[in-house]
Formats: sequence, structure tokens, C-alpha cells
Amino acid sequence: MTSSKLQEIEQLQLGGASSITRLMELSEDIDEEVRFRAIEGLGFLPVTAESRAAITKALTDSDSLVRAAAVEILGNWSPEHAEHLLVEAIGDTDELVRASAIISLGSAGSKQSIWLLEQKYRTQSCSSAEQLSCVVALYSLGRSRYLTNTLTFLDHECYQIRSAAANLLREFTSAKDIPRVLDKLRSSVSVESTEAARSSMLTAIEDLKSL
Repeated sequence: MTSSKLQEIEQLQLGGASSITRLMELSEDIDEEVRFRAIEGLGFLPVTAESRAAITKALTDSDSLVRAAAVEILGNWSPEHAEHLLVEAIGDTDELVRASAIISLGSAGSKQSIWLLEQKYRTQSCSSAEQLSCVVALYSLGRSRYLTNTLTFLDHECYQIRSAAANLLREFTSAKDIPRVLDKLRSSVSVESTEAARSSMLTAIEDLKSL
């Protein structure tokens, strides 16, 4: 049953606005993977009041991946209108959700977001993943000095953080900073010991070179 619903979702996310009602139904399925894929599917479709309500409801889902997907979609859709929801999500019990909310706030562009992110970055309880998300979000909001902080995460002791830093730099580096970021990525990849982080760095290098 689950596999058939997942196949259905793949088709629904290509179907336009007419698919929204069914995806909303599936977003409340008993199976967490079905809910996760349905929420992801809504993110591919035009924004409606109904789909926005479904995504907002998913922020309180029992599964952290569903909540993280909802946070990311809200950030992509209209972060300026969802800012209060993203601020609440920064207090989520799951680190992935908190980090995703921080990145989404980086698209909101408000002074409140900047102040909040700077305060979050300085708290002792802020994890490395959250710190990385904070500096990337602040850089996205025009605080260019935080690029230096972001680049230091390419030397982090945890390979997952190094890999995440490369992925985020690939996505958020502005055109004027590409030469500087490429220099750091090339330096870091030359000494990288893990295949996962090395792959992320090489992909970032190739993508940034093509811009």
C-alpha cells in the first residue's frame, strides 16, 4: 500500500493545481514516508491557501523529516509571510528542523531575522550544524563578513559538517565571491580524507566554475 501511494505522489507532483487536494489528503497519512513525500510534492505545485495551510500544519507533524520538509518549503514559497512560523521552528526539538528553519530565515530578509540569527549564532547551546546554518543565512541576508565564518566550516573536525558547508556554499555563494570560495574549496579538497566530503567539495567546485 505504501509503495503504491509513493508512486501516486510521483505522478501527482507533476499534475498541477488539480493534484493539491489529493496530496493534502496524503500529507495526513498514517505512514511517515507517505506524509513526507506528499509534503515534498506540494512544494512542486502552485501555492494556494489550501496548500499553505497543509504545509503549516505539517510543522507540528510527529516526524522530524516531515517538519523539516515543511520548513524548507515555507522558506522557498514566501519566507517574509512565514517568518513567525520559521522563528518558532528554530526552537524545534530536532536539530535538522532547527537548521532548516535557520536557512529558510536567510531568505526572509528582515531586520528581525538578522538580529535573531546573530543572537542564535552566539549562544553556547548552538550546535555546529546550527552555527553553519546561521552564518550561511546571515551571509545570504547581505552580511558579507559571515562568508569568512562559513569558509572555516570546510575545516571542521566532522566530515558531515564539511560536506554540508560545501553544499551550502554551492547554493548560496554570490557571483562576486566565487573566486574566493573556489580557492578555499580547492585547498580543502586537496587534504580531505573522506569520500563523502570530498565529493561534496568537488561538486561545489564544478558548479561554481560553471557560473
